[in-house]
Parts: sequence; C-alpha cells; structure tokens
Amino acid sequence: MTKLKDSVRFCKGIGQQRAELLHKLGIDTLEDLLRWFPRDYQDRSQIRDLATLEDGETVCVLARVVTVPVLNHIRAGMSLVKFRIADDSGSADVVFFNQPYVKKQILSGQERYFFGKFRREGGYLQLQNPVTERKEQAGMVTGRIVPVYPLTAGITQKALQTAVAAALNSLEEPFPDLIPPGMGERYGMEPVQDAYRYIHFPETMEQAYRARQRLVFEELFTLACALGSLKGQRRVRPGIQIPMPPLEEFTKTLPYQLTGAQLRSAKDALRDMNSGQGMNRLIQGDVGSGKTVVAAVCAWAAFRAGLQTALMAPTELLARQHLGTMEALLGPMGIRTVLLTGSLGAAAKRKALEEIRNGKADLVVGTHALLSEGVEYSRLGLVITDEQHRFGVSQRTALAEKADFPHILVMSATPIPRTLALMIYGDLDVSVIDELPPGRQKVDTYVVKEHMRQRVRKFVEKLVGEGRQVYVVCPMIGDDEQRSADLRRAAELYEELRDKVFPQLRLELLH
Repeated sequence: MTKLKDSVRFCKGIGQQRAELLHKLGIDTLEDLLRWFPRDYQDRSQIRDLATLEDGETVCVLARVVTVPVLNHIRAGMSLVKFRIADDSGSADVVFFNQPYVKKQILSGQERYFFGKFRREGGYLQLQNPVTERKEQAGMVTGRIVPVYPLTAGITQKALQTAVAAALNSLEEPFPDLIPPGMGERYGMEPVQDAYRYIHFPETMEQAYRARQRLVFEELFTLACALGSLKGQRRVRPGIQIPMPPLEEFTKTLPYQLTGAQLRSAKDALRDMNSGQGMNRLIQGDVGSGKTVVAAVCAWAAFRAGLQTALMAPTELLARQHLGTMEALLGPMGIRTVLLTGSLGAAAKRKALEEIRNGKADLVVGTHALLSEGVEYSRLGLVITDEQHRFGVSQRTALAEKADFPHILVMSATPIPRTLALMIYGDLDVSVIDELPPGRQKVDTYVVKEHMRQRVRKFVEKLVGEGRQVYVVCPMIGDDEQRSADLRRAAELYEELRDKVFPQLRLELLH
C-alpha cells in the first residue's frame, strides 16, 4: 500500500538522480511532492483564432501546418526550423531554435495544437519554440490547464508534472482531513481528496481556485490552532512577578515627553511583568517611533527587581547602536550595560562573560553570541529581541531557556496590519506604537525607475552639499553569495560609486 510518508522513489519515473534533485526542493516523500503546489497555471484549454491575437499574447491555437518545415544552420551551435501554420482566420510563422529534430516530427498537412507567446512583427504573427502536439494526441500538453511549479536546476516542468500525476494515481492512503467535521461543508469547501487532485490538475480555473481556497484555509486553520495552543500554554506558564514601578520616576529623567502610544505600550508591558505570568509581547512601530525607550522602561523595571536583561539584535552594528542608546537612557540610573558579540577579543569576551555570570552586568546587549554555550546569566529576568523576523521562535526560546521563565519583549519595525500581526505573532500579545515623537518627521518612501538614476545622483549631491549624509543599501556583500543578474555586490557598487559616480565625495563601505 503506497502511503504519504513513502519515499518519492516509489513514483514511476523517479530514479536516484531525480530524487536527489527533488531533495534540493525539500521533497523527500509522496506527501512532500503532493504538497509542492503550483505557483501558477497556464490555461491551454481555451483555443483562439489566429486573426484575433494581439502582440505578446500567450495562447493556444489549433492550426494546420501549411509549409514543409525547413532546417537552417545559421552558425556553429545555432540552428532553426521554420514553417507556416494557418487556420480559417489567418496564418503565422513558427520557429524552433536549436531543435533540429522538430523537422522530422512535424509534417506538412498535420493539424496540431500550438501554445506559446505570439509576436506581431510588421503585420505578421510569429511564434517561437512553442509547446505543440498533434490534434489526435491532445490532452498531454495542450487542451487543458497546465500547472507551473517552482523548480530547481535539472528538474523540468514536464518531469515534475509527471511525478505528481504518478503520485496521485499510485497513492492508496487518503489525505488526512485537518478541518473539523461539518466546517468544510459549512463554508462550501471542496473535499480534501478532490482539493489535492484539483490543485495540481484542475479541469477549470474555478476548480483550481476552489482547491487553493480549501488548502489555504486548512493551512491557516492549522496555524491558528498551533498558535492558540502555544498561547494557551503560555497563559499557564509562570513568570517572575516584577513590581510595577511608578513610570513617572523614569520619564522625569528624559529630556523629552513620551507619546501617548509609548506610554500605553510601556504600561502594557509593565502590567504583563507584574501579572505573575510570563510576558510575551510584541512592540510594533515604525523606525523612529520610540520602541527602544519602551524596552528601556522594561529593563529599568527588571533592574529595580534585581534582575538582568538581555537584548539581542540581528547585527553587531545594531547591537552597538542599542548599547549606546541604552547607556544614555539607563546609565544615569546606575544600570551597568555590557556588550557581547562574536567579534570581541578574547580578553574583552572573558571580562564580559564574567560580569554576566557574577551579576555585575545588569543589561547585556549583543548578537547571536548571547545564545552561545558558556554564557551564564546570574539572574536573567527579561529577554528583548529586536527585529523578530530575523530570529524566530526557536532562537527566542533558546535565549529564554538561559533562565527560568524570563519575560519576553519583541520589537519590530516591520509594518504589519494588526489582524495579520495577531496571526503571524499569534503566541505574542501586540502593542502598536502608532505615533511619532514631537518634531520627528514622517519617513517618505519612493520607488523610482532606472531612467531616473541621473536625477537620483543629482539629488544625492544636493543633500551632501547641505551637509547631510546618504546611504546606499545593497542586497549582497561579496562573491561568496549566490548572484543574480539584477543584484549588485556591495563591494562592487562601492568601488563604482567612489571611483566613477561620486569621486568628489567621501564614501565608506560598511557591512
């Protein structure tokens, strides 16, 4: 009996080599394969007349081959086969590049389906390298809706489609129905067995939509249940009860007033820490909205209760920035802050670890180094992580396990609608800082196209001339990362800007 957990090697046509390629996609079992859903569909079931086609349309036509296919060798390594097709409405030229075998497969007089992108040049339609099959053999690659899958090198669409079809046909074990009885019917959803078949091989686009709707609902339902379970476990998880200090004692040390949203978020967190249950709260707000001050309030409350705080940032640069901010905010209150990163020298690292262990460090700021073996906290009571999406639940949990039931505060500048935040961060309570401090300007973001590059350069020169700074963010750093045609290495771009674009300005490279 073929089961969902069986290896993909059970599928007809999947040998050892193809199984290794599928493994790169995370596909090892029949269940993995059948849950590798299409990213798109090509509707090859609708047949169009040639005369109705516009330039650039990707469609399927039924036409007769009206000229004998001719093979031409243009140059070494380049050949083309060319012929003309026609239906009752018009005609088009078909060209196959580097597929000389097509000359023997396609014969004059045959009626065939052709699917591809039609171009109109000088009043003539042209089709290059189409998918085609004879009229009497239709249904394999034309005349139906074809799934389009995410791929890896060495795996073709046809190979993946064949493997999925084989898996569906050989599977003798039903898919588990994760939606409670009656719920699917109440919302008019497809039965789970039909959903898996139609998501891969729909007969209509409506079937594909309904199958997708069912499977998306199932995923969200499962996620909601899992997060609900996590939250339920947390509700009964004890937490260190930290007395709620008078907030005015902290705010009077600041040279500015906190916004209403900052005060609200700080009070939410302090109530959590005072509740006797473990705090698990997300503070979400734009860059510059003042999330760090709220974190400082919580660290101050932990300090007053004789507890340590650990603040983990995704990069050393951000960790050092937090160190400076926290020292300025908390230093006057007698709170000692220590930095722990992977790049610290041996002597500095030994000193930091000793101060963390013996309790001299009240606030430890660092990167993933805070998770390292050998980091022993004296009395860790609060864990703060910045940019939650760079860490995830497992790393948050690893840091929290350094002590018994510490409170957890997560900061994120990623703008997330509240309802979506409640789903993504379902194991967290959410506070939103939706006000900017007085005098802080709103950040405007613009997208400009390539033809405006010169204007952007002039704008940079203007800002620098006013005494301002500009930074250019590049998605890649060096040659050791996978490259794509539309991505530039930071080092490469830096050299270009320094030597050719802005030779009169002072540039620095930072990564």
